[in-house]
Amino acid sequence: MYPPPEGAPKNEDEWLALPEDSPYREGPEIEELSVSVRDALAEVDDVRLPEVAQRWMDESLSSLYDADYALDLVKEFVALARRAKESDQMLYCWWIPG
Repeated sequence: MYPPPEGAPKNEDEWLALPEDSPYREGPEIEELSVSVRDALAEVDDVRLPEVAQRWMDESLSSLYDADYALDLVKEFVALARRAKESDQMLYCWWIPG
């Protein structure tokens, strides 16, 4: 999505030749999540949400958030995925590499 994948460097030499301010080196990226990811999130049973939140805590969030915040985040993310699926829309991820 952004920066456009068709303009992305295709090998190490192209990566190394990028200017320092290239959006491929730094800055936000937007990626479309696959339909299977959207649907997997949308189909998580509500009783399993605490388990999913705990798993996220164990794998990557424990140093950033407490368990209650992680559960709220998972609930919001699953609700968003359900709305997207019901509306036949996609999910997008905005992130900053680094």
